[in-house]
Order: sequence, then structure tokens, then C-alpha cells
Amino acid sequence: METAAWRTLWLLGALLWWAAPVLAQSGVINITVRDAITRAPIVTGIGICVEEGAWCRAPMMTTDANGNARSTVNPGVYYLFTVGIGASRAYVDEIFSDILCPGTCSIGTALSSGTPLVVTPGGTVRADFELHRGGAIAGTLTDARTSAPLAGVTVWATLVSNGQTVGWKEARTDASGRYVIEGLPPGRYHAWTDALTSSGYLNEVYDNVACGRHCEASHVVAGTPIDVAVGVTADGRDFALDFGGRITGTVTDAATMMPLAGVRVYALAPGAPPPVFPDAYTDATGAYETGALPAGNYLLLAEPIGGNHVAELYDDVPCPGRGCDLAEGTLVPLTLGNTTSGRDFALEPGGSISGVVRDAATGQSITGAVSIYTRQGSVIRPAGRDTVDYETGAYVVNGLPAGTYYAYTSVPGYRNEIFDDVRCQAQDCTEQELATLGTAITVASGGTTSGVDFAVANDLLPGPPDNLRTQVNGSRVWLSWGAPSSGGMPAAYLLEAGASPGTTFVQASTAVTQFVVGAVLPGRYFVRVRAVNANGIGPASDEELVVVPSPPAPPDAPSDLGGWMAGPRLTLTWGTPWAPAGITGYVVEAGSATGLTDITSIAVNARSLTVVPVPAGFYFVRVRAMNAHGIGPASNEVLINSGDVPAPPLPPHDLVSRITGSTVTLEWSPPPGQTAPVGYVLRAGSAPGLSNLAQATAGPAQLSLTFDDVPVGVYYVRVHAVGALGPGPASNELIVIVK
Repeated sequence: METAAWRTLWLLGALLWWAAPVLAQSGVINITVRDAITRAPIVTGIGICVEEGAWCRAPMMTTDANGNARSTVNPGVYYLFTVGIGASRAYVDEIFSDILCPGTCSIGTALSSGTPLVVTPGGTVRADFELHRGGAIAGTLTDARTSAPLAGVTVWATLVSNGQTVGWKEARTDASGRYVIEGLPPGRYHAWTDALTSSGYLNEVYDNVACGRHCEASHVVAGTPIDVAVGVTADGRDFALDFGGRITGTVTDAATMMPLAGVRVYALAPGAPPPVFPDAYTDATGAYETGALPAGNYLLLAEPIGGNHVAELYDDVPCPGRGCDLAEGTLVPLTLGNTTSGRDFALEPGGSISGVVRDAATGQSITGAVSIYTRQGSVIRPAGRDTVDYETGAYVVNGLPAGTYYAYTSVPGYRNEIFDDVRCQAQDCTEQELATLGTAITVASGGTTSGVDFAVANDLLPGPPDNLRTQVNGSRVWLSWGAPSSGGMPAAYLLEAGASPGTTFVQASTAVTQFVVGAVLPGRYFVRVRAVNANGIGPASDEELVVVPSPPAPPDAPSDLGGWMAGPRLTLTWGTPWAPAGITGYVVEAGSATGLTDITSIAVNARSLTVVPVPAGFYFVRVRAMNAHGIGPASNEVLINSGDVPAPPLPPHDLVSRITGSTVTLEWSPPPGQTAPVGYVLRAGSAPGLSNLAQATAGPAQLSLTFDDVPVGVYYVRVHAVGALGPGPASNELIVIVK
């Protein structure tokens, strides 16, 4: 007995001796969470993430009755945020330090804009939170027919700030149909339901805006806004949900009348293009039943999954590859709460087209697809498509009605073809080529037309590589780029550098999309990269100026600036620049018009800023990074509206360009959720953010501009929507290159 006790003590001592170095390497995070007004301790959850998202848990720990928590962690950089539990759900969650979350705190936002906690071996750091009470939205959900309460339904509250949705929080209804969404920052919200598809109920946005099976963003912003104030519950936001209708029927084989299992049946609301509602599948008896649908008239499409039957549009309209005219379908009426039955399909046995696709030079199988289509005059209709097996090169397209078809390939990096051996002029076949060229392929019902083979040529030069970037560290130069988005497949890359633009006095080749050069002599180098394959050397990428050694310079622009209002409190967050080394802080600028800094300029040492109170008005805000060598260029600009006052429009989005020779066409989409602007102004400059080269205007309904005879050059282009109070912030900026 004595020997066993001594053995136990020895083992314990050995374990402590072994563990001591490990424990000494750990650090400690001490956390305290209190009410920002009363200073009372708060019992809440704490999420903790290590830098770069190596792991992240929420909640990782819970504060005790005194609002304290302690976590022993490995050395590293950590980001913390609160996760409301129990009574603490009444508080607005925060990211350390002092960053309000517009809904549930996002792990991504915590990592990108939170204040880092650096834990050293054996060190201790503190993270204190002072949480603010929020408001709440509450109500009851019932069945619109019976007034019975609906339990287990999720209700979301979406915060709208500066004309955009910025945060979401949810709650589930209890047995009495009651829901309460707590911990909401003050502001304007829209509430909407998210009932499970299997429940049979149709969702709504408050107040009584129907959105069918699922509420989209366009539905949400069309609802009645709900204003939330601190410590106040906006109660009585009730929903009476309609029980949807259903469509049922059976699917059989037209030849044998045997049931077909596993056929997908879609319900389509007529339109262009028609919305597709969640689908149903036939069971072993061939029966199907759609989920709940809003009242209306529907088209039905039965599409076999596997096998070889022809897809049909109800009633008895062949629809292979969805290449049918929807106007030929028979509408199926449906009323709320009722079932429309007997919508049956008898699918005809289909024919097939099969073959192989290979490299014309090597005979090797390649990755791609073959599309089958029909044509009537100049009208082209898809009839089916199959992915080429990358090991064998084989494909087969099933479910084709008897008739005449044509086929073409879609193979990345190759010059595609129309059967039989009609090579398209460019990489992809044009619609005109598809409508007029190629050999007809005859398919019999239930039969297979084989031997529809392709030998596609890799005879295209690769296009220019994308997004060339450079970084200099002393005499060491690092370059990276993306593979070409057009042309033939590259086999390698050729780097070129010269003493002036477009010249070359040194070259280097590589098989990958990055390159590192050490011990570069001091100087100025104009660098570009080209993709290479067996057909030759493709066009150059954009050119970058590389200075070795790199001169002292300010940092690049911060990324992804965003801002939102909670009552009079402004929260701004942003990401680090592309090359963040050496950053000593940031400067936040605000002006009365786009690009101006006539209101304020604030220096901060974090990736966020909280300002309270913000006077009512609208503000154009941007942020710049700074280091020992100065202040860098501005981030994207955001429009902040405090007090929901009249303001300029939000930025247009999805600005794109089309370049044909010296003709440039620019197209964009209008600002989201706004009254139509009175016009647009397009600006172009010789560097990011500049407008020193061109300016043009467009009318309120005009969403494109075309410019002829544009001089050769590189243009940085953006577009602003213009309202009664002037132009709003810029859209995304494009680099337009005219050669």
C-alpha cells in the first residue's frame, strides 16, 4: 500500500515536471463584461478567435455572476466578441473593443476589424466589455384560417441603415406563437418569417407582404418599417400566415404505363424568366406532391434524373434540356389551403447522342462539355448537355425525342467546334455559327446515335494574365498574377522587364503564377507577364513599375469600408490594405460631398471607429492608412445618413465594360432600394480615384454610355448616381485598357 502511494506521488511529480514548461508557455485572457450605464455585471457568452481564423468558437466561455471570465490560451493573436445568452440577450453584442454588432456578431467581422489581443508566453491581457441595452421586436404568429398559434417558426429582424440591410437577428416562436427578438441596436428594421418548407405555411414580411416559400431581399425592403428604440419593445408585430396549396399527380412511362420513381417535378410561376419553386420527386409509385405554393397559376415541368425519358412540360409538351416554349404549357390553377390533383405525366422513352471528345493533336481525353440543340430557322433551343468524362473523353446526352439535332463543344482553352469538324472562328461558337453551320444528327425514339465525336484543337494563343501584382522588400521582388481568363490554356509564363514602358532587356520563365527574384540591382523596372503555350506567346498583362530598393511610400488603400447607424451612434469598420506591413494607423475623413474632407479628419489606431452622437445629416466617409512615410490613398467611399434625412443616392453597382477596338461601352445597375436618380455622372482618370481624363453624364433611365475613338491608354473609371442633393458615392472602379 505504501509502495503504491509513493508510486502515485512519483508519477504525479513527473507529470507536473513535464507539464510545467508547457503551462509556462500559455497566456491568460481576463474578461469582464458590465452594463455600460449601471456598471452591473453581465452573465453572457464570449466568442474567441485566433488570428487568421485557425479556430473560432462562439461561445467559447461564459462569464460568471460577477461578469468575469478567464481563459488560458496558447500564445497568439486573439479577437473576442459577446454572444447573448439568457438575460444578456437584451444587450447589443459587441466585438472587442467597443464595436457594436448590427445583429449577431460575425466571426469574419471580428477577425477583420476587431482590436487584436496579443498573448505572449506567460503573459496576461485584459478584454473588458461595456454592453448597451438594445430594443426588441415582438409579436405573435398564427394560422390565417384558424387563428391557432404557430410554434417553432423563425422570425428575423433585418436592420436597414443608410439605405442598405446591414444586420440580422432572429428568434423562434414558442408554443403560444409568441416571439421576441432582443438586443437590437436602435434603428429601422423589417421583420419577416422563415417557416420551414415542410410546414406548409407561406412566409411574409411585416405587415402582410406575401413572399411565398422564401422571403427575398426585394420582399423584405417592401415591408412596413419598424422603428426600435433603446429599452423599448416594439410589440404587436404579428403575422397571420397562409397555408399554401399543393399540386399532386403521377409520372409513368408512356410505353409501359409503369410508374417512374425519382422524377423531379418543378412548379414554375409564369414570367420571363419564371421563378422556380422548390421541386418535388416522385416516389416508388410514381406519385409526387409539391410543397406549399402561393395561390396562382403554375406551369409544371417533369424532368427525369437518370434513365432515358423525355422531360415534359404539362400537358404533354416535350421539353428536353428545358428547350421548350413555356407558352405551350397548360396552366394549373391553385388556391390557398387546397390541393390540385391529377396533374399526371406520361413520359416518352428518349433517344441518345453519344461520342468522345479528344485533343486533336494528342488524342488525349480533355475536360469540357457537349451541348445538344435544335434549330428552327434562326431560333436555337437547348435540348441537353453532358459533361465529358475526363478519363475517357466520353459523353452521352439522354432524353431526346425523335428528331434532328446539332451538337457543339464547350472546352476551356480550346477552339470549340460544331459537329462535324466545324471549327468556330473564336474560342467560343457564336449564336450565328450555331444557327447556320454543322451536320444534322438524327435521333430515333429509344435509340442511340453514337459516334458523334469531336477532335478539338488547342490552337489559340493564351490571353493576357490577370491582376499582376508586385511587392519589393529590399533587393527582393515578389510578383504574382492570375491565369488568363480568355484564349488558350497556358503551359508557362514569360516575365519581361525593361527600363521604359513596353521595353524588354531581361526575361524569365516559370510554370506557376508567381515568381521571386533575389538580389535585384537598384533601379526602375517596367514589368509585365505573358502566358505561353505551343501556339506562341500571348499578349502582355498590365504593366507594373517596380522600384528597387522600394522607396519609402505610404501604404495602399484600406479595403471594404462599411458603416451603419444605431440611433445617433456611427460604427465604421474596414479591412487592412493589400500590403499591410508598417501601418501605424488610419485616418477617417468625412465631407459634405464626394471626395471632400471639409467636416472632419480623425486619426485612429484600429480598424474601426465609433462616433456618438452624430448630428443629423449626410456625410461622405472614406479611410486612409498611414505609415512612417505618409498617408496612402482612400478606400471606397460610403454615404452615412444620420437621422434619415434627405440625402444623395447610394452608389450604382456592377459597373462593367465592353471594349471593341477603340470603342468602349460602360454599363451599370441603378442604386439598390432607392428612388430613381435624376441622372448619372461617369468619371475617368489616369490613376485610382482621379477624374482628370474624362467626364460624361447620362439620364435617369440610361444605364450605359458608349465612347468611340478612345485614345490608347489605361483609364480608371467609376460612375456616380446623381440626386436632387448632388452626386452620391462612386460605384466600383474599373480599369479600362484601350490598346
